[in-house]
Amino acid sequence: MILNSKHLKINKTKQQTPLNKGWSCGRLILPILNNTFNNYSTHSLNLNNKRRSCSLFYLTQSKYSRLGLITTRSYSTSSNNCSLSNSNNLIEFLDADKDKIEILNLTKDRSGIYMWTNKLNGKKYVGSSVDLRRRLMEYYNANRLMKYNNMPINSALLKHGYQSFTLTILEFCDKDNIMSKEKYYFEVYEPEYNILKTPGSPSRGSGWTHTEAAIENMRAAAFQRSPETLAKLSEAQSSNIKVEATDLETNTTTSYHSVRATARALGIERRYILHYVYLNQDNPVLNRYTFKLLNNNNENSDSVNKQIVQKTSKRVEVTNVITNEVTVYPTIGATARALGYRQPSISLYLKENRANPFKGVHKFKIV
Repeated sequence: MILNSKHLKINKTKQQTPLNKGWSCGRLILPILNNTFNNYSTHSLNLNNKRRSCSLFYLTQSKYSRLGLITTRSYSTSSNNCSLSNSNNLIEFLDADKDKIEILNLTKDRSGIYMWTNKLNGKKYVGSSVDLRRRLMEYYNANRLMKYNNMPINSALLKHGYQSFTLTILEFCDKDNIMSKEKYYFEVYEPEYNILKTPGSPSRGSGWTHTEAAIENMRAAAFQRSPETLAKLSEAQSSNIKVEATDLETNTTTSYHSVRATARALGIERRYILHYVYLNQDNPVLNRYTFKLLNNNNENSDSVNKQIVQKTSKRVEVTNVITNEVTVYPTIGATARALGYRQPSISLYLKENRANPFKGVHKFKIV
């Protein structure tokens, strides 16, 4: 609503005390910030209809000096007790880049509705969350924006930058009312950046629900793949590592196209196979199976072991200062198990770059 000064009677007052949780219904009720503003000015706007009041805040000196608060309340004067209805709190941050800290502080432990507005073209995005701070932190994560850049709002934030957007907290509300409130604001603002025009469809976290006909079509398409197609799909897998499993009870050897397929076929956990391979164990898994990795030519290859070791794993070189023996282990965990030490102790030793031997015996170094 645009307020024309010709139709308004403005009474300006100044208060010397900080805000409490709320004022009487003749003034602005602001339950979201307590004792935050030291200096402020109040403009009471009396409309033609005396049953409605609008209060505009301009913060003169505070850390929220860039924050504009516009709040309206509808109330009835038919009784001494104020009855609020159709309440609508708007909190607008004019620069989503500079106001990041204030935004995150304000939305901590709150649920409600928010709106991004592109200052260059006026396009909007309306969203909701039961944890506003966490949701907004996702928008401030550039890696996440790039990962999900197929979403128009994410693409726009990357293209124009946060400084080109305002962020409006349309309303703080209870978790149970979020969907209905978001639907209301969808109808009011008709946001262009929203792909789904119906809030909650699909339900958050549950994904799309396919029809039975669609499921049958996908199943039929999968069954119609030729052996050549299945072979190409297998070869196209990023790891492309085969496993040769030997059953010592039946004295048979079988090759599988992946570690996961081996575990599924033998009915054992995948981690047992990986531990056997990574740690070069001698004891058969379940006292029955032995494994080795194969490259594309079905030849045993030491390089295959290195290929599937996680990128985050750290190889540790251990030097026994008494015997001068040097041993390299694939991970810190493997080092701890082999030497009988606690893994956190070795990690702390490496983190602090200690020079003295651990327990007077071993020196550790990442290689």
